[in-house]
Amino acid sequence: SYGMAGVHIPPGLTAGDGAQVLRDMQSLRAAGELRLRSLVHIGLDTLDEALRMGLRSALGDRWLRLGGVKMFADGSLGSETAEMLVHYEGRRHFGTATLETDVLNDAVARALAGGIAVTIHAIGDAANRRVLDAIELAQMAGGPAPALPNRIEHCQILHPRDIPRFAQLGVVASMQPIHATADMEMA
Repeated sequence: SYGMAGVHIPPGLTAGDGAQVLRDMQSLRAAGELRLRSLVHIGLDTLDEALRMGLRSALGDRWLRLGGVKMFADGSLGSETAEMLVHYEGRRHFGTATLETDVLNDAVARALAGGIAVTIHAIGDAANRRVLDAIELAQMAGGPAPALPNRIEHCQILHPRDIPRFAQLGVVASMQPIHATADMEMA
């Protein structure tokens, strides 16, 4: 009635937050108090447990479903921690990779092989390329695709040759319009 049809809920910053949020949302659903369709994402720290239990993306009903596993490939533009292909203007650094490439590739491969979609924060063009590469490697290994599409959250800075890869790999570019104005000068 307020114009909102649903929400996507990422895990918090503390280990285990995604699992706790999912439990809380299940309690609300069981009590008949969940009034907004919710897609709850788990954190990378709970991926192995979710895979052992056989959880898959889209598990649930129309009110409460399991989303994907949320990961962070880099930082932000304002703090100059978004991972870039070319150094920051007037600086000698390229930002920060928050997940090393081999860790990222392994986590994406395990998630997709187990039927769990990935939802990965990537702002800089280098981080976006590494995430697209990881998804492509995992898809080349075969196996069924998760029931939900893989997503890159923010994807603010992209190298032009990487833009068509989103469609080729079936990756959602989950962009937030506020970044267009909030980070305009930095971009």
